[in-house]
Amino acid sequence: MNLKKEFLVLYDEDEDYVQSFTSYVNSLSNATFSVAGFTNYENLINHISKQKDTVIILPEPLLEERCEELSDRQLIILGDENYKGIYNDLEVVFKYQSGDDIIREISRICSEKSSINMRFLSGRRRDD
Repeated sequence: MNLKKEFLVLYDEDEDYVQSFTSYVNSLSNATFSVAGFTNYENLINHISKQKDTVIILPEPLLEERCEELSDRQLIILGDENYKGIYNDLEVVFKYQSGDDIIREISRICSEKSSINMRFLSGRRRDD
């Protein structure tokens, strides 16, 4: 069975996090994702204007700043300890958990939402 590869874009001001996450995901040979990372908003907008089927991953504070420009995109919010569970009727994935756990949550949400064209967020923090 050939699964559709999801195109993810990570936008965050933390350059180390962006580099670590994108390198990790892109190094996985069996990943169903391809990830591009950005710390500059204009570069993000330029990239997603060319790639329409992109899921954008970003922290909640950056969504608040840019919500109008991203309102027509599928979104996954990376939350810290202040943003767990649901945010604006959407789920939040904990930013500082293992890469495997983040990928698992993104995979679950993308597979559930793949046929629905709507904005969404992903996951829950695992406390194990």
